[in-house]
Amino acid sequence: MIRYVLIAACLVAGCTQRPENMMTAADIKTMVTGNTFEYLGTVDDFVLRGTIRFNANGNLFLDTNSGPDGGVWRTQNDQLCTTLVKFQAGQETCFRILATSDTQFITTHGFRADLVAQ
Repeated sequence: MIRYVLIAACLVAGCTQRPENMMTAADIKTMVTGNTFEYLGTVDDFVLRGTIRFNANGNLFLDTNSGPDGGVWRTQNDQLCTTLVKFQAGQETCFRILATSDTQFITTHGFRADLVAQ
């Protein structure tokens, strides 16, 4: 719990150095390509949970408690960038990812993601 609080504080206040577990673009590509994650987060006080699959061709598929969506993904400046058709109205959102273990991650926009076993 303390580790999550420290990571969150660093994300909100900013850090002078990149945390050791902050992922690079290469790390992100390796982690997400061809994998599915269960996620949980809040947007505008609405809890979102579901699964997201990142295909090697740059497409992604989202299955949420609010219905399905699709879009594209890429990396830029050590961030994962996604563009979802419905939920982001076609607008790109980029965020950093911190690895809290080999299979668990948190994002700088407040989501937690767990790698789904293949």
